Amino acid sequence: MTRIYPWAGHGIEGPGIPAHVQVFEEAGQGGAMTLCLTPGQEVNYNGAANDRGDSHRWAHGC
Repeated sequence: MTRIYPWAGHGIEGPGIPAHVQVFEEAGQGGAMTLCLTPGQEVNYNGAANDRGDSHRWAHGC
C-alpha cells in the first residue's frame, strides 16, 4: 500500500539550489509561514498548515 502524505518536500539538493519548501497561509506567499519542509521530509498531518496552506515557495532554508 502506498502511503500518501499531504505535505512532502521533494526538492533536489545541490549548491545554490533552493530545496526547502515554505508554506504560507495566504495566496502570493502572504501571511504567516505555517510550515517549512526540508528536502525529503514528509509530514502526514500538521494542525497549523493543513487548513491554511494557500501558497508556497522554494527557499534555501527554513
